Amino acid sequence: MIDYIWLTGKSPLLKQLPEQFISAAFLLHPFEKMPDGWEGKRRMNKQERFFSTDEEKLVLGKAVKWEEVRNASGLNSLDEVAIALQTFIGALNREYERKDLKEKLSAYVSTDLYLPVEDSPSLFIAENLMRILSSKGANKLIYSDPIHNKSGSLEISSITPLELSGLAYKEILITDENQDFAFMNVIDSFATVLMSKEENLDEILNAMKMEAVICDENTYVDWYFDKYFGRR
Repeated sequence: MIDYIWLTGKSPLLKQLPEQFISAAFLLHPFEKMPDGWEGKRRMNKQERFFSTDEEKLVLGKAVKWEEVRNASGLNSLDEVAIALQTFIGALNREYERKDLKEKLSAYVSTDLYLPVEDSPSLFIAENLMRILSSKGANKLIYSDPIHNKSGSLEISSITPLELSGLAYKEILITDENQDFAFMNVIDSFATVLMSKEENLDEILNAMKMEAVICDENTYVDWYFDKYFGRR
């Protein structure tokens, strides 16, 4: 099993990967849309927000790509969407917050549209994660939860999105028995990190229509940061 990697912003992501992996990408967790009017029928007053359960998301919800939200909210790039999200949850130091971007995002993310899930794999990309893991013939999913110090394995063909979501409360590392691919999550992140032995991830991600930021030798874990603030 691969040991959990505590990623830092001190060096590019590719330099921090276990030696068998040569490429990586940030798989963007989609925004979550419930049917029109769904929330209004459930909340007790206008000030509170009513959040759906995982079961309701799978049955009634749909994924909304960052690019669609970017375009509708008037943000200029996916980097701006990421910074707006980071500001939204208070994950940036005050000197780096972009409240103007947060306000643009907030104006669009309102009733029945919710922010992406943070810190753990999104239900809406779970099936694609399993397809990627099994694409080289693997049969088993092996996972490690560094917070609760637990690990285990499951048959890839039998695991459901809800079961994948329930493997860990927050951070988790997932790989297959051949270690062809691995996935992990990072605290205060709205993306899942994909690591691979494949040189080029474009073909896999395009085939599954997954929204992603593919890493090059200069991509850091806070991939959205440099354009606006420069490397710290």
